[in-house]
Parts: sequence; C-alpha cells; structure tokens
Amino acid sequence: WVQKDEYIKPVKSNSVIPVKTKGKATNFVARSLKNKPITAKIKLNDKLVKKIIISRPQLYNLVKTKSSKQKELKIIAPKSLAIYSFSFQ
Repeated sequence: WVQKDEYIKPVKSNSVIPVKTKGKATNFVARSLKNKPITAKIKLNDKLVKKIIISRPQLYNLVKTKSSKQKELKIIAPKSLAIYSFSFQ
C-alpha cells in the first residue's frame, strides 16, 4: 500500500491491508480509480465475510458484528482501489 495526498492505494492487485477494529460496525470511504466498478474481499478474523463492489466515492459498510471486542479485519483489493478514511461505531 502507498500513501497519496488524500488516500491510500494498493501497490499491486490482491494486496491486503489489515485493520484492528473495535466497535460493532466498521465502514470506509472509498472509490474505484477506474471508470468501472471493482470488487474487494473483506475478511474478519481470517474468515471471508463478504465481497463488496466499489464504484463511486461513498461510505461503504465493511462489517457489522454483535460484540464490540477488538477484531482483525483484512481488505483484499485490486490496485485501483482508493481508501480515504475509516470509521468505527
């Protein structure tokens, strides 16, 4: 992953960014750097929980859990993904 002025992006396809979460919901603001949608995989504690389609800049829900204990979230993304920020609720 590489830091740009306003966002971070993968250096190569299928890059993994680990995030320690706390709270019941984890979201991020992201967009596709291409003109077409891209798919990212979301893993929680090494289990695939969902695939999300990312196109235009907006807030995307990554996971919702029943407990607010700390977990490890992994985002596996193509190199055309731009992540602007995370939010934890």
